Order: sequence, then C-alpha cells, then structure tokens
Amino acid sequence: MKADLILNNARIKTMDSAGSSAEAIAFFRDRILAVGRNEEVMRLAGRQTNCLDMSGKTVLPGFIDAHEHLSWFAENYLNLDCSPQSADSIDTLVEIIRTRAADIVSGEWIRGVLYDDTKMKEGRVLHRDDLDRAAPETPVIVVHISGHWGVVNSKALECGALDRNSPDPQGGELGRDSATGRLDGRLYEMALFNFAFESLAVQPTIVPPYPREVRKEAVRKAATYLNSAGICSVGDALCAPSYITTYHDLLHADMLSLRINMIVPYPFLPNFENLGLTGRWGNPWVRCSGIKIIVDGAIAGRTAAMSQGYENDPDDHGLLLIDSQKELDHIIRRIHDLGYQVCVHANGDI
Repeated sequence: MKADLILNNARIKTMDSAGSSAEAIAFFRDRILAVGRNEEVMRLAGRQTNCLDMSGKTVLPGFIDAHEHLSWFAENYLNLDCSPQSADSIDTLVEIIRTRAADIVSGEWIRGVLYDDTKMKEGRVLHRDDLDRAAPETPVIVVHISGHWGVVNSKALECGALDRNSPDPQGGELGRDSATGRLDGRLYEMALFNFAFESLAVQPTIVPPYPREVRKEAVRKAATYLNSAGICSVGDALCAPSYITTYHDLLHADMLSLRINMIVPYPFLPNFENLGLTGRWGNPWVRCSGIKIIVDGAIAGRTAAMSQGYENDPDDHGLLLIDSQKELDHIIRRIHDLGYQVCVHANGDI
C-alpha cells in the first residue's frame, strides 16, 4: 500500500508517553500509515503520493475542542454582529439594527448576537424601547454574549403572544418594569430558550430555525475556520435535533471536515428512550455519547445560581432551571441507565 500524503523533513510531535519526535509521517485517506525517520517513511511513496517537504517545521496532532457550541458558532455567520467591536453603545447598536431592517424582506427576523451589556457606553441594559426605535415593524432579538438571556422588541413580543399578564416559565424569567409590570423585552434562561433556542425549548420556538441548506453551508464555513486553527474534532455541547440532521447532511455529501461528538440536551431524553436508542451511537465522524442537563444560568450573564447573590445586587441569586435534587437525581439516573455520559452545566454554588 502506498501513501496518499507524506510529510517529511519535519519535527513531528507524536504525543506518546516518551515525548518522542519523528521526521516523517505517511497517510492513506483518513488513517496514519507510518511515523518515523525520513528514509523509512519515504518507502511508502508512490507515483501518486503528495510529498510535502516541511523544511524543519513542527507538526502537531489535530486539536480537539471538547466543549464548544459549533451549531451556535456556525449561526454567527448568519446573524447580526452586535459585539462591542461592532457597537460599543446602545445608540450605535440601534443604528446597526435600523440599517439591517431596511435591507430585509418583510416578515424576516433580525437576529443579533454577541451583545455585551457591560461594554456599552451608556452603562445600562438594552430595552425593548431601544429596539423599537430601530425596527418598530420588524421582529428583533438580540442575544447576550453569555447565551443565557436576550432582549426582544415589541414586534417580537407580539409574535410570541407575550405581555404583562404572561407568567414566567419554569426555570426562566420575563423582564418587567418594577413599577408597572410592563415587559421590558428581556428574556432570561427558559424564557429565552423557549423563544429562540431549539436545542432547549420545550415547545416550537417563536424565532424560526434556519432552513436545512442554510445550516449546512453555515457549518461548512465554521468548520473551515476551525480547521485553519488546527482544530479537527469538536464536541457540540448543546446539539439541537436540526443539527444532528445538518452534520449528517455534510457527512453524506463528503463535506464534513470536523469529527463531531454531539451532546444532546436533556429535554430530548424521552425521544431517545421511546426509540430505545441506547448510547453511544454514531460513526467515526459523527457520534453522540452524552446528554446534557442545564441546572442554572451563566456567570457572565448574571443568571448562575449564587448563594450570596451578585456584587451589584446581593438580592439577585440567579436562576435555577432544575430546583429539585430529587428531579435532578432522577434525570441523571435515566441518562446513565440509557448508556450515555451525563453532562451537567452548573455555574453557580447553590
């Protein structure tokens, strides 16, 4: 058997227990054929072999990002950049959204991401009225950089049939004016997830998921970017059902350049149980080995459950999405009995 690719005259870090290095490495398709000295490995070269002289450069194994959110990262390419690098004030953010509203088709959503309230010059949190100034007739959602809360405008609240009489969902909170009870547009934890995050919603989301082909191209671009940084394998730590489809679409089209370990959120555990789909399943490129439980919010979003509250508001103790130890124990046992790794998100100390 001859190699497809050989890297020679390199400093190859093998990562073995002895910390040894090698001069050359040979590949056939997605397998390593040999690692060793130049003259040994070059024996595997044939007429069709691509031989690259590395001129002493270092070669490392591909990096594994065990916990990231590939599906969310991929959608950043599709969404409006509301990061402090693009808008360091609410007034600038309003102008960015107003510009986008002028360019989109009627009925489409404006989806902003990476907003950071701590970097705004005004020193206050975004409000529905700010977004109404930017796009009164277009539904708008701006998600905080933590991914655990966001802000919507009045049109979006109307789409979700939310008003001052709407109750807070279990494990979530609707932001309200303390004096009048009027919704301020802020959606915390399950209020946001039910509204916009298919991966955690217990009902169809108000913000529609992106179409299948759009998701496919977005993930392809995101994977190419990660490959450029040496990342060859990722764990998608909150993989929605639609992205299980997307990853397999890319695999079947021979367009997947990352190995993906899908960690599926626990609201979909009953689906696995009903199917009898025991862990772990998949193939060398796309597999599912874990199910994730979200117990509380995030420190960066000031929604993590904290026993002593937050520095700027000691009475704010964050949010618990699961507040019963008995319920948590039961979910963990079900996941374990089905053969999956239990993954628990718990940022706070409660």
